[in-house]
Amino acid sequence: MPSNSEEDASIKPRELVFLLAIAGRIDAQTRLLAKELNDDRKILHAYNILDALSSSYSMFKYFFEVFISNNNDPVLMHEIMISPEGIAAITAEALFLVAFSFLASYFERDKKDKDVVSKGKKAGDKNGVDAKQFIVAAWPYFRDTMKGMKNAYKGWKTAVQILGLLGAVDLKCMLIPVGLALGAIAAVNRMWLLTMRKSRRQMIKDNKQFVMVIEKERSLSKEKHEAYLAGKDKDKIHHQSAVTRTQAYLSVALSGLIDGLYLYAGLVSLALLPTPAFMAMVAISALYIVICVISRVYDEYCEQLELITSQTKCKLTLVSKELETAYATLLALPDNVELIERDNLQKDIVALIERFEQLHHLLKHQATPSYLMAILQGTKNGLFAYGILAGFLFMVTAVFSVTATVFPSALLIACIASGLAFIIGIIAYNIYAHYSHMQKLKQQEVDPLCPFVDMKNKIKVDITPDCLPTSEFKELLNKAANPECLPKSTFQEWFEILRSFFSGISKGNNFATFVSTPLQDADPQAHEHDAPIMLMLTLSSAALFSVVLALRALARGIAGKDKAENTMDTSQTRDVGEPREPIKEASPDPLPPKPFFLHRWSLFRVPPPKATTSQPPPLTRLGSCPSIVQGLS
Repeated sequence: MPSNSEEDASIKPRELVFLLAIAGRIDAQTRLLAKELNDDRKILHAYNILDALSSSYSMFKYFFEVFISNNNDPVLMHEIMISPEGIAAITAEALFLVAFSFLASYFERDKKDKDVVSKGKKAGDKNGVDAKQFIVAAWPYFRDTMKGMKNAYKGWKTAVQILGLLGAVDLKCMLIPVGLALGAIAAVNRMWLLTMRKSRRQMIKDNKQFVMVIEKERSLSKEKHEAYLAGKDKDKIHHQSAVTRTQAYLSVALSGLIDGLYLYAGLVSLALLPTPAFMAMVAISALYIVICVISRVYDEYCEQLELITSQTKCKLTLVSKELETAYATLLALPDNVELIERDNLQKDIVALIERFEQLHHLLKHQATPSYLMAILQGTKNGLFAYGILAGFLFMVTAVFSVTATVFPSALLIACIASGLAFIIGIIAYNIYAHYSHMQKLKQQEVDPLCPFVDMKNKIKVDITPDCLPTSEFKELLNKAANPECLPKSTFQEWFEILRSFFSGISKGNNFATFVSTPLQDADPQAHEHDAPIMLMLTLSSAALFSVVLALRALARGIAGKDKAENTMDTSQTRDVGEPREPIKEASPDPLPPKPFFLHRWSLFRVPPPKATTSQPPPLTRLGSCPSIVQGLS
């Protein structure tokens, strides 16, 4: 008779597989939903509309405080908002921002508009085309300008308030001029960063396309290789100048300082704190600002490293193709060829193998982060996790403002201090994950460079060494040219969903309070009070904002990352000399009617009848155990 421990041991594996199956199913359905939302784009349009409405509220407050009332008089603001002129101005501002944002989102990836653009260029009618292109290109700059001015002013205002409470110095007289100057600097800085990053992303895409072009080549001579490196050909390796890279580091550091003041320093003013506790929270918030600057610099380093890695990949592909050509030439040499010619060709092959080894080690070094990079990535993810707590605090503030409850100081202290625990914990996890990955690489039995080292040694000592077949040699080259990289974490994508949910509640409450001001009731003393209908509007607005912002973060984070990772696998290559055109997607088959939302998320639904297709539908079946385990991370 088996013991209880044996029965438990036999049950646990089945339970584990069952739990892993459920987790894998949930992960697959989540990614399927994210892809559907991203492709449908309706949630992105809804987000842009709500974001524009929220911006109209925040920019009105910014304009009122800077240009109308320096002390932010609520009575004067209420009078302006209920006056016919104020209502007309606020409505016009909101309609302008909503129309601008929605049109930019609608024209961004609409396939029909792309066809109109291409036809318009051929027909010579550029008026409508230029208008659409201008709207799509101008909205990110316009939005960044607004956010830069607002964030810089609010961050400086927070710093002035903290310095005043600490009794260090009174800078209230410098609030408006310095705030405006910082806002202008922040706006210009954001526009420059946006332009520079667009240019760099295009360079990375061009370098990846360059790799595909070289891989499509049947052969590559030494002269053609040198022409590619010198940039004399129309297809070339794209670089970013050292001056631009230095300016980018300074720019992101300034952006991190301004945004850090706005995002993390303002939390200490949510509740009244005793002086010792207030000073401790200010010190911790200052640490968060420093970490924010470091995180921005680290992000910039990673983006620059991605471009540098693409350049190394281009060089490695060139050497690989020339080595493949030289090796095929060596195999094709007749037996009666002169010894000098064979010897020169073998020397070229040895030099190419040595160059291939150098570039392989360089690419592997660039693709594998160090422990310092793991610590910085953990710091960044920990700060992002603290951003969720900050969004939670602002959400709680919105709830307490509706219920007229005093914000508890203990909750503020606990949340601000918990950010340090998040940062330390995620740093420890990143170090452990990096250590595990490095141990996995060390346990690999076969080094992809070993066959080339053996071949190089044989060529050096033997005039006519035994050579591998061309197909096998090419397979070894492809394997060695793609070293294994550290798997990317999805911490930030899931954190962004939570942060957006909490932020949506706060933004929805602020916007509802803003638009429902004319609905307030006045008492006999002429004091305004919220009407009962305002509570329903606030709850509805908070629910709408939170759901839309969270779903948008899901669509842009999960689906966007999956699409970026699969872009190079599904792209088509082109022949040498063929004009570079955008790759046209094959028209999909007509889709079946979409199932009900809850039915699509059912874990154990009855499968539909099998269709007579050659391949099963993607993303709807369970993967293997490794993919299931990865879905849990």
